[in-house]
Amino acid sequence: RSLFTEPCTDHEASRPDARAETVAKRPRAADTRTTLMMRNLPNDYTREMLLQMLGDEGFGVAYDFVYLPIDFSRGCNLGYAFVNLVDAAYIPSFRATFDGYSTWGLRSSKVCRVTWSARDQGLRA
Repeated sequence: RSLFTEPCTDHEASRPDARAETVAKRPRAADTRTTLMMRNLPNDYTREMLLQMLGDEGFGVAYDFVYLPIDFSRGCNLGYAFVNLVDAAYIPSFRATFDGYSTWGLRSSKVCRVTWSARDQGLRA
């Protein structure tokens, strides 16, 4: 961490994105969306920590894509990640597990929120 001038703390990039909508909104019959956004992740979380958490919570084989944007100038993530699940059937249990999640394994007061990725959906996107 000494290589970076600013510590990894909550910042504007981890604030909710106006383009995303909560999973609870717009219920659809036979919804086939599979890409979710996990918000309010601790900024010190690494991609490896995120993948470990997904596996520990029973979703190790449920996804085919994970993107955790990193601010390389500060050396920490931006507080959100995109996860594409291999089947829409995983959505209810994923949301039940991670919407409100706060057992990060490191000191953080952040509470995860799960929203749809409003811009892109699916692995092909």
